[in-house]
Parts: sequence; C-alpha cells; structure tokens
Amino acid sequence: MKRIVLALLLLVMSGCDSAAQNQPQTNQPLIETGQQLAAPKQALPFSFEVKPETFELFVESGGSRERASEPLPARRVEQLQKSEQEVSWSYPDDKLQVRIRQAADHLQITLTSTGTESFSWPLVKAPAYMLPLGEGKWIPAGDKVWQSFLREESLTFSESFSMRFFALNHEKYAIFYMVDNMFNNTLDFAVDPEISLRFTHEFPTINHDKSYSFRLYVTQNDPVQIAGLYKHVIQQQGEFATLAQKAAANPNVEKLYGAPHFYLWNKTFLSEDDVQWDALKKAAWRRLYGLARAAFGWQQGGRAGGHRATAGNPAAGLHRAVPAQGDSGRPQLRAALPRLLPSAVVRPRRRSKSESADPKRREAA
Repeated sequence: MKRIVLALLLLVMSGCDSAAQNQPQTNQPLIETGQQLAAPKQALPFSFEVKPETFELFVESGGSRERASEPLPARRVEQLQKSEQEVSWSYPDDKLQVRIRQAADHLQITLTSTGTESFSWPLVKAPAYMLPLGEGKWIPAGDKVWQSFLREESLTFSESFSMRFFALNHEKYAIFYMVDNMFNNTLDFAVDPEISLRFTHEFPTINHDKSYSFRLYVTQNDPVQIAGLYKHVIQQQGEFATLAQKAAANPNVEKLYGAPHFYLWNKTFLSEDDVQWDALKKAAWRRLYGLARAAFGWQQGGRAGGHRATAGNPAAGLHRAVPAQGDSGRPQLRAALPRLLPSAVVRPRRRSKSESADPKRREAA
C-alpha cells in the first residue's frame, strides 16, 4: 500500500521531480495536446482479439493471454469491418457504434451513441485492482474487507477517482485503462464471489459529443510502472506541468516551497473529549483581560472594596488607571463579557441578597 501511495504522489502529482525520460524541462513550454512523444517505456507489446457479439476482449503479451473485458449478453451486430489494425461494428438494437484501433503502444477504443442514453462497458474481473481512490488503493478481489466495503457500491468516476485510469492486476502483467472522458461515468462494484466492476457512461442530450473512449495499455504489475505510464499519457495530452512551470505562470506558487503538508485520516479532526475545558476557560479570561485593558483603560490593582483577581477570574481585579467617581466603566465591562465569550465560559457574578438591598454595595459591585 505504501508503494502505491508513494508512486502516485512522487511520479504523478504536478511538481514531482522525476527521472522520466520525457519530462519537459522547467524552461520549456508545456507539451501541446496531440504532440507525439516516443512510446512509453512502461508499455509492453501485445496483440488483441475481440468478439463483437459479446464485446469480449482479450489481450496477449509475452505468451500470456488474459481477458480485458468480460462478455456481455450476445447482441445483434451490423456493419462489421476488419483490417489488420482496426475493427469496427454497430449494435443496431442498442443504437451504438464501436471502433477499436491498435496504435503503436495501445488500443484506442471508442464507443459512439447513435441514440442510446447510456451503455455499460467494460465489465472487468481480475485477481486484484489498482484504483486511484484518494491517493491510490491496491484491492485484492478476494479480500473480505474490501468485498464488504465495495459490495453493491456505485462510485461516480469524476468524484471518487483522483486520476483518469483503473488497472487490472493479472498474473504476468497489468491491463491499464486510461479514461479519455472524466465525466458522466459510473463504476458499479459487485461481489460474485470476488470483486468485479462495471463501467457505465451516460450520454446527456445537451452534450454534442456522443462518444466515450479508452486507451488500453499493457504494463508491468508494478505501481511505479503504472504511475509512470499515466504520467506519460497526460504529458502527451498536454495536461502535465512541473511546479516550476506553474510558478512561472503564477509567482504565488513559490510561497508553497518548503511549506508543511498534513493529511488527516479521520472524519473528525477535533472531538469534544480533545478539549481541556478548564484550561480553555482560564485562557479565555486571560485573553479577555488583555483586551479589556486596551479597550477600557483598566489596570489590575487593589482599590478598597475591589475584588481580587484570580486565575479563574482575572477580570475581577480590573480598575481604571485614573478612577472616576462611581467607577462607571466597570459595569460597562461586565455587561460586555457575555458578548465577548460564550455563555458556557462566562457567567456573571451573582449578588447576594444583602448586596442587592444595599445601594452602596451595589454601586461598588
């Protein structure tokens, strides 16, 4: 788990200092979308086979054949066309067109709606998954804790995934799906008996683009290789910038250099039991004493009939630097206390019956 977190943080986050061969230099402009880079060193060569009737997809690399997508219920297929590097067809009943093209290092898989509102593909099963949930999770399909957590779980892709990919860990290699469109996607998990996931895309009527697509790569079963592959793809799409490049565009970024960074791995940062209420009350009174001195000109002293300051109530000994007849400022301060501090902390001093009855004592109080 630590390797996954470190890999995704160090190799993918903007500003990372990587030794990757194709990382742009800090004094160079960002890579433009569509600019061609050399094939990523993380990508392994592979071949593929697809069954249009069920959209079952296989890949083969290094003599090992794995299923990249489970079969869907059989559908009627039309307009089937095949060539050495490409295959395409349509599902007339689903109002969907499919095109798979093999590039130098990946498969480009595009699904286009001709009328359907949503479509679910791929449906994947693997011994384990590497998902960018938060900072990255490695999820064994047979793990009982993860099964309990993900059973019948539905996650919005743009909300729950911090990066646009998911990876399937097989015995010899990993199958890496790069999602080209971040939005209108949902991942539904099932446990039957092990964890599987289904990717569903919706086609909103207001969107002119009626397609969603993936780049499928084969790479090593290593979080560092997977993170490096993702980094290469976003470089190629012009979405990667170093911290120095960001600072060139916004000098305020330089203020972040050396700043501490903390992660809080709990829902509650501060609970009621974490507060030392007695100490907080005393600290609040001390703070109030300082504010009162500045605002009302009070100083701590001992006038005949005055109240001695204590640690729990330092305001009790406040007096004017130059006492006035009747000491009219003190009632003003006491009246302000409940507004300055919460009622749970500040409680006005209760007078005895003798004080309430005696006007002179009432004035001194």
